Amino acid sequence: MSEIFTPAELRARFAQLPYITPYARIVALVDSEERLVELHEFHARGRCTGGAAWEVYHYARTSPLVLDARREGARNIFTLRGRPPRADPGARDRRGGPRGGQDRGR
Repeated sequence: MSEIFTPAELRARFAQLPYITPYARIVALVDSEERLVELHEFHARGRCTGGAAWEVYHYARTSPLVLDARREGARNIFTLRGRPPRADPGARDRRGGPRGGQDRGR
């Protein structure tokens, strides 16, 4: 699925937010089982400074969804957890805990 919004559509859709960070494009690549997402943020101004560096540094350290974060020029690239694996609700993992994607902190 692909959605492209005009600036006016974005303003209407997100008018309740105090600010919006502009990107030229955001692309999400998802594996066939939807377990991993690779998110590419292309910065609108063609350069990546300050806030973008903070974003890559901190998101990888604070979010249980972010498995990896890196920068390539004006682009931030994140590898994210997708959907948890579908498993038998009674199944146990190697450590004896419940299986099926329940997050245990990271």
